[in-house]
Amino acid sequence: NEYKPGDGIGSHIDTPSAFGDGLMSLSLNSGIVMEFRFMSDKKKKKLVYLPARSLLLLTGPARYEWEHYIATRRTDTVNGKVIPRGLRISITLRNA
Repeated sequence: NEYKPGDGIGSHIDTPSAFGDGLMSLSLNSGIVMEFRFMSDKKKKKLVYLPARSLLLLTGPARYEWEHYIATRRTDTVNGKVIPRGLRISITLRNA
């Protein structure tokens, strides 16, 4: 998938009935902050910076109990530093 600066994705869990445990997502060209929200307590969340050329692996509770989401905005703030978003390519592999 190609994401332009400012693009985001809605909060979701990749369809459990269609895909098995294990999901890999490779972020290329530009980094992004991804937010994770705990399904049973939406106030519990974690922000994770995925730099360019990073690989995200989701299995077990991280795969099934946490939604992931990317906010629609043109910049991310990481450790107090504002980072402009660039064109991001995401390659996602799921276990069928």
